[in-house]
Amino acid sequence: MGNERKMKSIWLDPTDEAAIRALRERYGIDSDSGAIRFALRVLAASPLVQVAVPPPPKFAHRGKPLPAPPPTLPASPTTSLMTDPAVDPQQE
Repeated sequence: MGNERKMKSIWLDPTDEAAIRALRERYGIDSDSGAIRFALRVLAASPLVQVAVPPPPKFAHRGKPLPAPPPTLPASPTTSLMTDPAVDPQQE
């Protein structure tokens, strides 16, 4: 896996920005991208959570069919998000 990061652009609304701030404050994460990576990894490693997913913004699919949702990942009982350096949210 290594440090093979790619730059991505995403649209954030004020609610998203508030959630990122909350994660940064709560967990002491020093960057917005670190907070986003942390949230993605925690959610991916968690059991399936039943939540209402809002519809995508109108510009998200530009008239094309939306792709199928990604498969759910099983939680790994042997990997700790806090001790595995591969998922360290502080790394930039």
